[in-house]
Amino acid sequence: MKKKIITIVVSVCVVAAAAITSVVIFNRPDNDGGNSGTTASDLLASWNSITDGPQADDITDVENISYTNNSANSTISNFGNVAMCGNYIYIANDKALIEYDINTNVAIELDVVPTAVMGLAASEDYLYFKSQPFRGVQRIAKEGDTIENVFYSNNCSDRMYIDGNNVFYVSSMIENKAKRLYHYDVSQGKETQLLDLVNSYFVDENYIYAICLECEGSDNTILMRANRQTMEFEQIQLSFSPNTVFASDDELYIMGALSNDIDAKIIKVSNGAETTLPISSNSYQVYGNKLVYQTRFGNSLEVYDLMTGKITTIYKGNAKGLYVLKGRYVCYSTYGQMWYKLYDLETGETKLIYGEE
Repeated sequence: MKKKIITIVVSVCVVAAAAITSVVIFNRPDNDGGNSGTTASDLLASWNSITDGPQADDITDVENISYTNNSANSTISNFGNVAMCGNYIYIANDKALIEYDINTNVAIELDVVPTAVMGLAASEDYLYFKSQPFRGVQRIAKEGDTIENVFYSNNCSDRMYIDGNNVFYVSSMIENKAKRLYHYDVSQGKETQLLDLVNSYFVDENYIYAICLECEGSDNTILMRANRQTMEFEQIQLSFSPNTVFASDDELYIMGALSNDIDAKIIKVSNGAETTLPISSNSYQVYGNKLVYQTRFGNSLEVYDLMTGKITTIYKGNAKGLYVLKGRYVCYSTYGQMWYKLYDLETGETKLIYGEE
């Protein structure tokens, strides 16, 4: 069967509801049979509906999702428009949905649809996403033409992280207060509020980390951690106020809170010992001995070697977000351009995978 897919496109600005609900079903460009006959109006009910839309009956496929950008490692809004599954990378922008095959180096541009999506994740059979204004997770089969609701919650706002049947997300800011962190168990249909006064969070295989205000009205922040099995949080003692956190094996990489315009650095915490690194970034990821980060000023992409201290520049320019796929490939573009490149952390090779510079 030829693949058939609905285009899901990220918009980084607030759009009108009328624009959000524009949906088109199409075949891949190499299909000869035309579209399926399904029109945008046929899908508006499932797109906009909370309770009346089709419900995903079999959600075991969710276990195959590997979300490509854990939203806890960045205080900057990141709408999640790059995803990877198997050998395929999916990139959504304001013009098209692109499917790139790493093995063949072939990129296929799918049709254009102006709709807003807060997150994009790919599994073997489905694309998962959070659209606007829908508060929750939806999916579309790669060989289907119907949007299914995985779950709905009025609390689901942004910074969504999907791991198996577990979805973590933060609520919208209420009355200028910090956000709340939630967990949703898709298999049980159960939502649990985990923490209040949350600035950012991070999830790995074993733990949930959260940067929280010490108390309401306070500017001081603390680091909380909970085992994913118990969901019971306890404070990790630090000598400084944290801003963002990334966990790699048994080590934490924490950017200190900014104060008086001081350029805070990333601090490595290992067995209680704190080591300040010569890096300032609130959007970073660590894989092995490589710390991949987006510079705080200029948004350039760089790699810091934790063993040698060497800094390698991936891209010197205003990069759009930080996407490290499978701990190896850094996918990036820049604002106002329609090209995408892939940097291989293992080989140091850079490929232009779509568009022209």
